[in-house]
Amino acid sequence: LRLIRHYLHSSRIDLSHINICSKMSITTALEFETENGKVNVMLRDIGSLEDFGPEKLSHEDYEAIAKADYVCVFNWAGTRRYGTELAEAVFSHAKSRGKSRTYYDTADPTPNKEKADQLIKQVLQANFLDILSLNENEAIFYASRLGFDLAQAGKPGFEELAIGSARTIAKHVKARVDLHTTSFSATFTGKNETIVPTFKVPVLRVTGAGDAWNAGNILGEILQLSDGARLMLANAVAAYYISNTAGRHPTRKELIKFCNKLKRRL
Repeated sequence: LRLIRHYLHSSRIDLSHINICSKMSITTALEFETENGKVNVMLRDIGSLEDFGPEKLSHEDYEAIAKADYVCVFNWAGTRRYGTELAEAVFSHAKSRGKSRTYYDTADPTPNKEKADQLIKQVLQANFLDILSLNENEAIFYASRLGFDLAQAGKPGFEELAIGSARTIAKHVKARVDLHTTSFSATFTGKNETIVPTFKVPVLRVTGAGDAWNAGNILGEILQLSDGARLMLANAVAAYYISNTAGRHPTRKELIKFCNKLKRRL
């Protein structure tokens, strides 16, 4: 909690709902240079997160959920035992007791793949989910569970495979599907799609890029930007983070300055 307070020291942020469990969840990220750029390997000890479920939320937590404009749940893969139940409880409460927009990023589902079909049926295809955020690997995994035949898709490039997967998911869920990749980001609904290329910047790190992208995407959603503008904002937030020498996330002024610098390069 002291560490969180160190980084989130604004008086506008309420830390009273942080749940401190007995064993910390720890991730060690290893990054390697390859001929195709940087890749990361993540080693995890999920600790008490494995057993975190809806019963861990207090009455005050549920009240905060009901009052929130946006309710976001992350890391289904880490909440291995009760992740589906947690997302279902949080999102259904947000919709039944409030007017929240709901946002979900499951993280890599493969460590808990035996429960993925239950997650798809009870959460991803439910009416209470508004936005589903995915990277390439996650999109391909969920699409394969929804009938996307990788063999019949031929041998497309990885980017084309990710787009085809996201399109498949969008046909099977009610939520908007937001896809973020190293070379582009995209939004898919049952009727429309928008694709925006990422910014060309020096890649100093890759771990955490998806989290930065989600933050920009959510901000763009709050500001009610068009799909194209929202994706561009999310791409810019992620580009700033991966190219910043100190691994910092931008303030509003820093992001504007960063975007102006990128604009001059065009």
